[in-house]
Amino acid sequence: MPRPTRRTVLTATAAAALSPPIALGSSNTPKPNILLLFPDQMRAQALSIYGETNINTPVFDALLREGVLFERAYAANPVCAPSRASLLTGLYPTTHRVNENGDRLPEGTPTLASQLQSAGYHTGYIGKWHLDGNDKPGFVPPSRRHGFEWWAAYNSGHRYRHAVYFRDKPTPIYPTPKDRFEPEVQVDLAFEFLDQARERTDPWFLMMSFGPPHPPGSTPIQDWGLDIPERWLKAVDARRIAFNPNVPQAIREPYTNKKGTTHYPGARHHLHGYYAAVLALQHAIDRLLVGLQERGLDGETLVVLASDHGEMGGAHGQFKKGMPYEEALRVPLCFRWPGHLSPRRVRSPTSLVDVAPTLASLVGAPFKRHQGVDLCQTL
Repeated sequence: MPRPTRRTVLTATAAAALSPPIALGSSNTPKPNILLLFPDQMRAQALSIYGETNINTPVFDALLREGVLFERAYAANPVCAPSRASLLTGLYPTTHRVNENGDRLPEGTPTLASQLQSAGYHTGYIGKWHLDGNDKPGFVPPSRRHGFEWWAAYNSGHRYRHAVYFRDKPTPIYPTPKDRFEPEVQVDLAFEFLDQARERTDPWFLMMSFGPPHPPGSTPIQDWGLDIPERWLKAVDARRIAFNPNVPQAIREPYTNKKGTTHYPGARHHLHGYYAAVLALQHAIDRLLVGLQERGLDGETLVVLASDHGEMGGAHGQFKKGMPYEEALRVPLCFRWPGHLSPRRVRSPTSLVDVAPTLASLVGAPFKRHQGVDLCQTL
């Protein structure tokens, strides 16, 4: 008997799923606004709903409980640029050709934004792009934005207290004051987009590409205090951090490398800052979701939460990403649309390559070519 593929497993799951209140993808389905929340390097394990005990994440947990939660969602590649390209194109890295950080997504590649544009959507992007080569922070010209019209972004980098972004000219824009926490600035930009979009008749798609909880780029050995607001660092008691069993005892506290020449702060320091960054980001996203409600847009908006990859956090003696382990590969993924999608959990494996074909199909603009699974019937 042939081994079932991921596609056949998902198809079987879809057939067994509860029917949603409306037939997604049909001509009678209203086209929702789409808000894609896309933190950088947020592993699924960092959220309480997945079992995290070191911090409490009620905002993220509520979002996931109110939507269709794909419990076993994985990055196509646990590295920023390849994974971002897969999310937007529905293709695996060997096909879209962004195989590592620094590769540029080829111009003309169909993306979620270009597909939604063809379906009448007004598209916007805020935050880190990371698909335009190695230029840091980097102005991205309109011709290489792959379907995004409204723009307040930069190519790459992690400066959360001295942020910079670009609009349609290569002149950098700095927030006021300059040391304001970057996600809070980005939420203000989102409100600017939403207020302008309310004056239009077309639906909108806004992608919020937040930097945290990716470690900041302050120093080679990260000093989280330079970039994460102190109130959130104080909210996490570093002394009481509980480690997973696969974090070796030898690297939990400060240690040196095998040659004895380089000092490393250890997993306790790293996770202290990482958890603080998750809490700081949660606060900003809560403000964004409240603003969505205050503008009367909550019921008209499909909110998607995902992340490009996870974080090792000392597991197996490793930090950051780029490793073929659960901590680096597994990410949160949910689709929430109040009144249209019934909250439930899907336990079959899912990939970020499924996001673009699903959203495009949902609004009647399916990709001609993709390698992901259209999850509309599962929703």
